[in-house]
Amino acid sequence: MPDRTRLSRYTDIDRRLFLLGGLAGAALTQTPAVANIRTEPSFATTPFTLGVASGDPLADRAIIWTRLAPEPFAQHGGAGDTPVEVEWAVFEPGDPQRVVRSGLTVAWPDLAHSVHVDVDGLAPGREYGYRFACGGWQSPAGRLKTADPEAAECRFAVTSCNNYEHGYFTAFERIAADRPDFIYHAGDFIYEKAGRSDLVRQHRGGQCLTLTDYRQRYAQYRSDAQMQAMHAAAPLIAAWDDHEVAGNWAGLDDKFGTPREVFALRRAAAWQAFYEHMPIRLPEGADYNRYSVDRAFAFGGGMDLAVLDTRTYRDDQACDDTDGPLCDAALDPARTLLGPHQEAWLEHWLTNRTAPWAVIAQQLPSFRLDYGAGDAEEVSMDKWDGYPAAQRRFHAALARHAPGETLVLGGDAHAHFASRLQTGWDDAATTFGWEITTTSASSGGDGSDTDPRWPVMRAENPHLMYHSKRRGYVRCRITAEAAEADFVTLDRVSRPGGQARTDARLSIPRAGPAELVRPA
Repeated sequence: MPDRTRLSRYTDIDRRLFLLGGLAGAALTQTPAVANIRTEPSFATTPFTLGVASGDPLADRAIIWTRLAPEPFAQHGGAGDTPVEVEWAVFEPGDPQRVVRSGLTVAWPDLAHSVHVDVDGLAPGREYGYRFACGGWQSPAGRLKTADPEAAECRFAVTSCNNYEHGYFTAFERIAADRPDFIYHAGDFIYEKAGRSDLVRQHRGGQCLTLTDYRQRYAQYRSDAQMQAMHAAAPLIAAWDDHEVAGNWAGLDDKFGTPREVFALRRAAAWQAFYEHMPIRLPEGADYNRYSVDRAFAFGGGMDLAVLDTRTYRDDQACDDTDGPLCDAALDPARTLLGPHQEAWLEHWLTNRTAPWAVIAQQLPSFRLDYGAGDAEEVSMDKWDGYPAAQRRFHAALARHAPGETLVLGGDAHAHFASRLQTGWDDAATTFGWEITTTSASSGGDGSDTDPRWPVMRAENPHLMYHSKRRGYVRCRITAEAAEADFVTLDRVSRPGGQARTDARLSIPRAGPAELVRPA
């Protein structure tokens, strides 16, 4: 058994209060009675096969996460069908003996024996170690760092689109080595598609449709050592895009015409599995058919961060969801990507922010991206370009409230982009901000230096400053005076050991024009 005096400092009263509190959750989820909690479980192998993670850091708290899964692909992950007591501890960096916060929690089978502890009472801008213990086993240690609105700088990584079948997660290994203050994952954490035997690695099972399917897929992804290294190295701020549920889903519509009442069940299963496998704070009163990933954070370096949800509230894609010119339906001024409520929330956040930089973390390229030469317009109906009225409202709000101080983050495109954000897309437009789009971690395979369409893209989109079709991530540093983004690329992901390099650096002073440098 673990050394409880070292991992946990609690009294019998604390424990009784905790167990009584668990009864409220049990009533909501029909969890087995508290009397059935296994306080001294026994596992033949470690239950921490999926690693640990921290996330959603605030100035005084952060989520720490794990999931008990001694046999990740067995029923209940091999952890049985009853609740299990788990110890947790947060300690001074590198010294597990100097525990600053600790306690007990319960891993419920209803939530795949996942553990989410919202650890409070922490100091701002501080690094901590953390770990879990259960059944005589201890988890690997992880690193978390709390936010500090007063810090002089903030360093973070931006990543997205990690298709297990397309390559190795070398980008995550490199992010772990950077030890950023936090990691923003812009979505497509898993891919729901059925396995194929002709790719680098193979998904287990078929297309994800049920809660069991999604749990199995997350277990496969979280079994990856490079992914575990990234999550142990820094706190995660996670968003979802489409493949956490189904390709190009929009609100309660999927691209197959599934009845909404049927797709709602699939979406709820996908959302529950997302929560079970992410160090994310579930909003109070939310359920798995009614919550979102939009939220806000205050970090050092003079930045406030808003996370948007570009899937849950949007209208269905127009023009049959095919790339091409905008049809009449796409031009409807009432169409929305964020939804009225989230648009209002963003407006309120922009109005009340206090930091010099407004950083908007969302999932899709919001800048104009026309692939058609000359008058042959070709845009994606799934991205902001397919919602032009919503795109104009979004950019107008940023230009109105944070001119020269806006940095938008995104992913989804499987390519690096640096772009000016403008009040329009002609030569007379005024620049009000900049957009950083990260390439994929592995989706699309090794890739290439540029998209074959790059000459046309560059000619039709003069606001674009940089592009690469390689895999990688973006490393950012923000101070009150300037923002800086390193576009890191990998020479390959089809085999382990890919080499990383900084392919370009974008420097954005608050008081002047941005500069892009390509290292020799």
